[in-house]
Amino acid sequence: MNQAGFVQIPGDKRQFVVGLSWKVEDKNPSAKRVRALAAERGRWICRRKTMHGSFQVGFCDIEHPAKRGSMTSLAAAMANAKPEPWLGIFRLGEDLYWYIAVRDNQSILPDGDLLGSQEQIKEARARHTGLGDWNFCDGDIDTIVEMLGGNKASWLVTDSHHRPWVKPTVAATCVLVIGGGGLLAAKKHEHDVLVQRQIAIQRQAALDAAMAAKQPKPTPILPWTQLASSTSFFQACAAAFSNTPLSDAGWILTRWECDQSPGGSVAVKTAWERAGGDTLDTPSGMLSNHGNTIQGGASAVTRLAAFAGPPLLQGNVAERVIRAIGQNLDMPMQLAVPRPQAAPAVQTSGSKPPPPPPWLQGSVVLKIPAPPWSLGIGPYLDLVPGLRMTSVAWDGQFWALSGQSYTANQIRLQPPPQPDGPHAITPITNLSAINPPGVVHVD
Repeated sequence: MNQAGFVQIPGDKRQFVVGLSWKVEDKNPSAKRVRALAAERGRWICRRKTMHGSFQVGFCDIEHPAKRGSMTSLAAAMANAKPEPWLGIFRLGEDLYWYIAVRDNQSILPDGDLLGSQEQIKEARARHTGLGDWNFCDGDIDTIVEMLGGNKASWLVTDSHHRPWVKPTVAATCVLVIGGGGLLAAKKHEHDVLVQRQIAIQRQAALDAAMAAKQPKPTPILPWTQLASSTSFFQACAAAFSNTPLSDAGWILTRWECDQSPGGSVAVKTAWERAGGDTLDTPSGMLSNHGNTIQGGASAVTRLAAFAGPPLLQGNVAERVIRAIGQNLDMPMQLAVPRPQAAPAVQTSGSKPPPPPPWLQGSVVLKIPAPPWSLGIGPYLDLVPGLRMTSVAWDGQFWALSGQSYTANQIRLQPPPQPDGPHAITPITNLSAINPPGVVHVD
């Protein structure tokens, strides 16, 4: 049985208990079953329902339980602080550590709530490393405070011998006699309340429908206007790469990726391979089953200003310009530009067909020999309206850029004017024909 003890969290009046042994139950166990299990596992218990709907019961024996105030399981309070699977080691004092291991369905492992010395904690971590990939978290009492995040929910540790439902028989009989007289009146009142509530719901639904009919149609969001320019994106990735070591405590960086999400959010993902290090001192990330590689989770770097740019080009023009950039810079390219889509034929019933999409989305992949910021290709890519780079990846040898190309669906556009008209379209034959777009901020 685990060694149980108390932990005092600064600024928190609750009395936290650590060192429970945990058991998963298929359903919510009855009080009788819990008492039977407690006779073998420990008198003091904590019931817990995970965020995925499964049930757990923790057991321990506390030699000197607190007489005042309620006791709370620290493992139950912390289990949902990070997505599973994760394990953490927290230093509580001189050669005193607390260990927590949370696996499938956010369940605490049976021996995943341990109070002990550094040597005991190392043995527990070694046992659990072979169960699969993990997210690791190490820290101290301040780290626990930060991960609790002001969560005041209490997972009570109670005495399994206590039976609060036992009440005097005479008092129960009196309650039944007094309550029986008002049962019919209570049922009628409940029915009336339900009827009134249903009428109110129907009235509100009719009002919402009338208000929605009066609302103007929302303006469509143009996806390319929610992303930063290639120049700004590459600058942010360059700063992030310069802050990433190529090796860390015997682990070698084998893959590095910088991604941009709608809204200009930039995040970095990493992959590491063991080269003499060990699993007790690793870069942050998820350890593989064999313990020799780590996949680093995406960590936010910065948020960039969005890039609107001029109106989109038609697909065939955009394809020629993008391919010209790759050819002039001598870079292998994979380019997929979708062809325009016509509107559906008019139905014989006379119903109006839906309009074709106003824009089309394709993909672009460039293979380059060096980081894009060192080659200075950002301004060239920014010359193409609707071209947005969303990923910069390095596999230890080569670099790759990928993104999307948004083009106008020319079939939906109005017929082109005469060549001598004021809005005549001049075919783009070189990069100098495209004016550099401006930068706008999107709230």
